[in-house]
Amino acid sequence: MNRAERESYLHEIENNYPVNSWIKGGIHLWPLIKVKLSLALNRNNKNCNIQYYGRLSFLLKLIKSIFYFLSLRFQKSRIANDIYCSAPHFRYKHGNQYKHRYFNGLKSRCGNNFLVIEYNSKNKDYKKNIEDLDKTIFLSDLMPMFLFIREVKWIFHSKRNNFAKYDGFIQDIKLKLNVNDGSYKSIIRQYLLIKTIKSFYVNLIKKYKVQNIYILCYYVSEMYAINIAADECGIESWDIQHGGQGQFHKAYSNYYSVPATGYKLMPKYFWCWDQSSADSINKWASLQNFHRVKVLGNPWIEYCMNEYSKEITGKENIIIYTLANTKGKELLETYILEAIADTPNNYKWWIRLHPLESDRKVELLKSIISYNLSSKVEIDQAQILPLPVIIGICHVHISKWSGSITEAALIGKTSIIIDKFGVESYPEIIESGLAIPSLTNSARDLLSIIIG
Repeated sequence: MNRAERESYLHEIENNYPVNSWIKGGIHLWPLIKVKLSLALNRNNKNCNIQYYGRLSFLLKLIKSIFYFLSLRFQKSRIANDIYCSAPHFRYKHGNQYKHRYFNGLKSRCGNNFLVIEYNSKNKDYKKNIEDLDKTIFLSDLMPMFLFIREVKWIFHSKRNNFAKYDGFIQDIKLKLNVNDGSYKSIIRQYLLIKTIKSFYVNLIKKYKVQNIYILCYYVSEMYAINIAADECGIESWDIQHGGQGQFHKAYSNYYSVPATGYKLMPKYFWCWDQSSADSINKWASLQNFHRVKVLGNPWIEYCMNEYSKEITGKENIIIYTLANTKGKELLETYILEAIADTPNNYKWWIRLHPLESDRKVELLKSIISYNLSSKVEIDQAQILPLPVIIGICHVHISKWSGSITEAALIGKTSIIIDKFGVESYPEIIESGLAIPSLTNSARDLLSIIIG
């Protein structure tokens, strides 16, 4: 199935199965199940469990986790108007410090009265050198304790009944999609983890008198939990757009049977960069009375243009190619390498890895060197400098389906979209003239658009 067919099939599921009766503890679990299913389809699903840490070392990690929890519990309380939730791939390195992409402008309005929640942060160098270290709570350091509590809770849930028609749903997706994930057991275990983390957040919100929560990527267990906590405490939760949110996005589009009270796993407010992104959410958000969608621009772009524009050196006509998350596949197709080789010398290609594949820089360098293209390509600055700054001064932007296509349009720069999925995802930008499809996989055709 292609993506359009998959979304059509998910629509069928919502019609054929009572997805909004799949409730636990008052929480509708369909968004979690839908995202889990989509991740499995993309072969990018990672279950969070004790075995992830290794059995031999888990006890030590658990003890450290408990001590970290106690240090936070007895830490002197203060006012923190906002909580900002982030992960390593939402930061960038400036000098020796890892700084926030989207939160700097927001933080300035509340002075020092904020907290930062970091999830999925395991690198020691990173954790020592992040911005606002003294205000940061590392959720990954608490995860062993949360997982242990989840295992205890599971003992009392493991023999409970299934959801209505859920066995039929599992058989259906196995037959139609060849997916073996999404079992009742896996869903309930994830729910129990979310519930455990939620209790920690509720205490944190009350202790620091938090008023607003801002998150990036709401559709992970750590963020599902904080959305539920925010709703329970009667405060606002915001998901700030962090990339493309087109008609095929697993978490932001294509909900067809929405309860009137919305989904508490989701944030109350969706902060969108542009109207097109907002429209994708409003197609389903208009069916309920809890979630709200706001078009508030891209705070990262505004911040970058004010802070970093003078850091670009060189007078080449820059062609910035933002790579998609290839999930381990080849980084550069042959026709792209041929296009680079044939590009006039007064142009230079800047190739930027997807944040989730930043560890493939050496592989990218080897590919460039093997084709003798080093003089035509810049890799280091392309990873270091903020993307909006590079797009702002580039000649043209190239991408498959990255959210950087939307960022480029907001800056007023033209993108060349070189993948069918990207063309299907950004019809409004193409219609506006700020994106041009190029789907022939031909170096000559691509260069004709680049050079004009």
